[in-house]
Amino acid sequence: MLLFSRTTGYPFDTMDACARPAFDPLSKSGVFAQRFVPDRYEVFLRGREPTQPSEEAPASLGTGDARWAAAILERAVPANWGAAVDGTCEDST
Repeated sequence: MLLFSRTTGYPFDTMDACARPAFDPLSKSGVFAQRFVPDRYEVFLRGREPTQPSEEAPASLGTGDARWAAAILERAVPANWGAAVDGTCEDST
């Protein structure tokens, strides 16, 4: 999974949008890595990660190649972020 943080230390101050390899939902492979679709990435909003099985899944922003995913993530970076700062999310508040 690819995440962006505005801090360099744990706990990190990450943005909600992130990318991960796209999975083939029809794959019957028992090997986890073989279920990835080559050169495809899904961008989604982590802030909506379900905590209960009955909750909705994260909001997917779509699937595409690496350039597409990078462009979507670049647009998702909050305007006030700038370069990463030394410290943790607890230091940045």
